[in-house]
Amino acid sequence: MMKRDLAKGAQGVNPTRQKRMERCLLPTHAHYRLLQLSSGSLACLCSAVLWCSGALATPNPSFEPSLKSGDVFSNAFSIQRSVTAPGYQEFVWRNGGTADYRVTKATTHGIEFDMQARYDGRPIARHHISMTPSGDRFCIFNAAKVACESDRDASGLLFNQAVWGKPLGALKSGSYWHESHLSTWEFGGAGGSQDVIVTGYDVTTGAITLSRAGSAEGFYSENDPTTITLLKDGHQKEFHLRPGHTSWRGVTIIKAGIVLSDEIIVERDDVLVDDGNRTVTAHERRIMLENAAPFPTIGVL
Repeated sequence: MMKRDLAKGAQGVNPTRQKRMERCLLPTHAHYRLLQLSSGSLACLCSAVLWCSGALATPNPSFEPSLKSGDVFSNAFSIQRSVTAPGYQEFVWRNGGTADYRVTKATTHGIEFDMQARYDGRPIARHHISMTPSGDRFCIFNAAKVACESDRDASGLLFNQAVWGKPLGALKSGSYWHESHLSTWEFGGAGGSQDVIVTGYDVTTGAITLSRAGSAEGFYSENDPTTITLLKDGHQKEFHLRPGHTSWRGVTIIKAGIVLSDEIIVERDDVLVDDGNRTVTAHERRIMLENAAPFPTIGVL
């Protein structure tokens, strides 16, 4: 597991800014969680909700999940990537699918699931997996062995403290915390930073809304090719990719340690280098969305 040097804390903001943050939120999207496995890519789900909170509250939210055996979840997810460079046809890649999860065991040390997922165009993947309550590590069980690794995905079923940090103290609308020296993750290079603001809290449901914005440099932890092929006048040309500055922003809803909905938009400036060492500047954008879906989405789990 990669180590992180985090500056954690929760603070309030001035009344003017606090009042400006009071608004009705209607999340319609959330983005996917991706696990790179030998048998294919799996998606982790979240449940989406519609909620509205116009009043300031002073919650003491738990970022630890509270699940029990038999709990089920499903979702539909999508991801897209585009790269634009002057004189070349825009490169666009899209993918998506659905996933189903059933909790089989939940303790303070870990949560186990039976899961099935399908990225459209790929076979259905079925696995038994476990996650740490802090969301920063997962394991895959199979007949031969148990494979575990750190989780640096942009989103997932559980609130991932390795990506978000862990806020200290009671939170309310307008509270915020800052994370610095982030480890490499799905949408950011090593040494990045992120600001998280609490933009709403629903007293009735206990759901808390977080807005995040951050930046980093360099390659991401996964799904970040080092080469790209672009089209110009009907001809393909391959480039080596040198990643530059990344910025991201997103909105997420958390309830008792579970990510209920999530969406994130990421932009990065790249330099493309051809075999003759000639360079082209490029701009990259990625969008990840995830939405709740009726259980099950694939079949009997």
